[in-house]
Amino acid sequence: MRQSSRLCNGFGFAASLSIIVALGFPSNVRAADGEQQKRPDFATRTLTSDWQIAIGGNLTTFNTAAAWAPKGLAGAAIDIEDVLGLDEQTSTFVLAVQYRFNRRHSLGLSVTELDRTASRVIDGDIEWGDYIYRAEGMVETDLDTRIFKLAWRYDFSDMDRLNAGFLAGLSTFDLGITLSGEARLESSAGDEWIEGVVEGASAVAPVPVVGFFLDYALSPRWVLRFGADVIDLSISSYSGRVLEADFAVEWAVNEWLGVGAGLGGTDLEYRSDEDGETFGLRYRFNYLGAYASFSF
Repeated sequence: MRQSSRLCNGFGFAASLSIIVALGFPSNVRAADGEQQKRPDFATRTLTSDWQIAIGGNLTTFNTAAAWAPKGLAGAAIDIEDVLGLDEQTSTFVLAVQYRFNRRHSLGLSVTELDRTASRVIDGDIEWGDYIYRAEGMVETDLDTRIFKLAWRYDFSDMDRLNAGFLAGLSTFDLGITLSGEARLESSAGDEWIEGVVEGASAVAPVPVVGFFLDYALSPRWVLRFGADVIDLSISSYSGRVLEADFAVEWAVNEWLGVGAGLGGTDLEYRSDEDGETFGLRYRFNYLGAYASFSF
């Protein structure tokens, strides 16, 4: 099995500026003795706890295209879902952990798994790697995806019911695509059909991102969450773009347990041209999911 590994190791800096709308709250009530007293901000456990762990599942919709040419030839991009039959919609798993080490700063890590497989009789020839897979032949496809995101967050809000600020981190996409089936190898000696050809390409793309977040408690039990991050860079023979955004509504069952529902999306484009080898990937997915959150 041929493997092609690429590391997108350019670290650039991009700024993302957000407008946070000022929220006004009633601050004074009249006491029984007639004096004005300031009403304290209520504390929302999920926004003030040191540790938060979220476990959930998503219904995810994909749009994926990839091209791989080890000899630098301009192979056409393959629409993974339409041509190779991978499911356009499937369930996925998400785990996220966040640690607040002081009032302003927190560090979060999330892991998302997006694996898919398919078998299909293809309608036309497919160029992938050194081979051309035969039309009307059976092709098995494996697309393995892991997304690791490490983010530092700075909270500039002074209210317990509002966390708002900027984030910076690293989104790492670990991608592997393998095709198996009958294929033709073009050579100077003539074309040769080979059974059981397995050709795989992989990419590990750690992409720095910057963005903003806003978590706002409507009440001690209801919280709205929104976040977005972005990067678009080109360094040496590598280029990439990542756009990510998510929104969620969370309800506190008690002080330590919450349940939530949310939606979001990721748009990833990656390309490498090095040592006569070209690998390109467009990976877009949207999701609708639910999760349980533990605060302590």
